[in-house]
Amino acid sequence: LLGDVTLEIAAGAVGTTELADDAVTPLKIDAAIAGTGLARSAAGVLSVDGSAITGDGDITSSDLTVGGDADALLGDVTLEIAAGAVGTTELADDAVTSAKIADGTIASGDIADDAVTPLKINAAIAGTGLARSAAGVLSVDGSAITGDGDITSSDLTVGGDADALLGDITLEIAAGAVGTIELADDAVTSAKIADDAVTAAKINIDVAGTGLSQNVTTGALEVDATGSEIELDTPIDVDGDGTDETNVQDAIADLAALPRTYSMGKVNGDATAASIYNATVARVTADTEGDYQITFTNALANTNYIIQLTILDCGGNCPPSGGSNYDDPGISYYDQQTTGFKVNIGDSDNGTTAKDDIDLEFMFTVTVLPN
Repeated sequence: LLGDVTLEIAAGAVGTTELADDAVTPLKIDAAIAGTGLARSAAGVLSVDGSAITGDGDITSSDLTVGGDADALLGDVTLEIAAGAVGTTELADDAVTSAKIADGTIASGDIADDAVTPLKINAAIAGTGLARSAAGVLSVDGSAITGDGDITSSDLTVGGDADALLGDITLEIAAGAVGTIELADDAVTSAKIADDAVTAAKINIDVAGTGLSQNVTTGALEVDATGSEIELDTPIDVDGDGTDETNVQDAIADLAALPRTYSMGKVNGDATAASIYNATVARVTADTEGDYQITFTNALANTNYIIQLTILDCGGNCPPSGGSNYDDPGISYYDQQTTGFKVNIGDSDNGTTAKDDIDLEFMFTVTVLPN
């Protein structure tokens, strides 16, 4: 005690705890610590010496193209993304901006169906006549469009919006616009045709088939007997019982063997015809009562025709003056010729006086026998 004392730090006595922060400066580190790949400067600073390191591994990637140092360790290494290596997974949301896409490179085939949603479409795309909602949906805005064209037609009557664009438009078929080409087959039913609407002028000439002809002036259809033809052996059901009893040729032969009415008429007392067929009537002389001339339209071959006459029943009060003196009228024919015959009507007054000719309504029938 109180003598000279020596103190020494024992070997290994200075540990981490005994060292103050930043107490070990570069020069405190022995130079031998700088092994392969490290270099110690004069100031004692340690640095990596890449040139002294020999690498034996490679940097490889299926998505990156690796280039540079052959050993890929501490040398200059280049890395490039391989073509096609960046897919949907690699891309962050909203990473691809318009500037990143080369003009004209995205074609229809590059876009999946329904991939372009409304919000993906830029609002600037909605030009005149279009409106874009907050959800990105595009709609036509008719109020923003000013039309400058018209809907016109020679077949339709057009009414409504003056500019005929997005306004209310009415279309009506113009009179006379519907022709044969516009009508579908079977489109015109009976209910569609107004009464008396189909006039003779509306009937096509093709409607006139066998036995008919069309009047070129009025358009009316007329029977054309000269154009009618029928096979003589065509069967005929005479009595309508569903069974054919004869044919055309035999029926004609049968008819030719029958008597036929050649002429007939109803004649007024004043010698005018009320109704007459195949003949004319007149007084024998202008001042003669009771005598009438019947003249055939065409003369017969002989005078063997049958004449039937009848007079109006005047109820015992016959003309000219009536009364009991004219109550026995009679009718007869005379002067029978191939061209016609004469008729006399008179009242014999029960035979007490001479016959008095009178004018009285009568009827006649002329029948021609086959032989």
